[in-house]
Amino acid sequence: MVEAPSINCTQRGYINNIAGYEYDPAKAKQLLADAGYLDGFTVTFWHMPVSRPYFPVPTEIAEAIQADLAAVGIIATLFTEDWGTYLQDTEAGKHNMAMLGWTGDNGDPDNFLNVLYSQDKATVGTAGNIAFKKNAEFQELCDRTLATYDQAERAALYEEANVLLVEQCSHIFIAHSDQNLGFLATVHGYIIHPTSRKFFYPVWIEEGEGTWEDQAKEYESEARNWENAGELEKAAEVWENVAENWEKVENWEKAATDWEKAAEAWGKADEWEKADEWEKADAAQERADEARAKAEGDSMCPGGICLGTLFVVLLVIGGIPSYFKRKK
Repeated sequence: MVEAPSINCTQRGYINNIAGYEYDPAKAKQLLADAGYLDGFTVTFWHMPVSRPYFPVPTEIAEAIQADLAAVGIIATLFTEDWGTYLQDTEAGKHNMAMLGWTGDNGDPDNFLNVLYSQDKATVGTAGNIAFKKNAEFQELCDRTLATYDQAERAALYEEANVLLVEQCSHIFIAHSDQNLGFLATVHGYIIHPTSRKFFYPVWIEEGEGTWEDQAKEYESEARNWENAGELEKAAEVWENVAENWEKVENWEKAATDWEKAAEAWGKADEWEKADEWEKADAAQERADEARAKAEGDSMCPGGICLGTLFVVLLVIGGIPSYFKRKK
């Protein structure tokens, strides 16, 4: 069974009990025979060259459809081209069969039904309706929805239009995509928008000692994953994030350790003696020395003067050897 409604369940006019097209190869073969194609036929099937929310893996989906068609005697040759040309050529009707989808502009059903399936949008060269099926009754329903402010009336008209669209079978609706976004536990207020637009004005970030520690622990796991994958530059960047978070809660011991890990990762990433990578390694090592000085100062010198002196000494003594070792 494939998806039947042309709009999703968040929109007015959606019908949750409309029947889709059942998977029945025997019936498909009979329909082909009744239409005079007892031995099937050959066709070029256009598939999208890019991933989109509604078709995340278009080639694999096209291959699955190709296999289903072959099972009933329809031999489909797959074809694609660059995305811009693909859109232009499908608008011009150069295809026999084509995959395409839509991300709504405003959430209104008109932005789907009228834009994608009406006869007014079936003009060769600028078509939104790339099936080029013209149905005057369907067009009338779409026009009537735009002539009233009564949302209940509009919903009823869209329901009728959806039924007609499924009956005429000019399009096969595969699926409606879900949006899935991941955030740190400290991010609050983000609302996923149905048109995929991103609005951050209501978003706020929780701060505090506990949250910085939580983020540091999450970053540590990410850094190790990058190291295991051999992505040392990315690992170094993440180790720096970890260290900065430990600094925010004044955990200088852990900050120093993670700055050292960042320096080590930057050094290992420099397989072709890139000067900028060595500079990043040196900078990370200096931050490690600073944090180590503060960590040791907290335990050894209660006074600010002692801490400052120890910081300078460790920075000079600890930083120079590593610098000359790399630059020689």
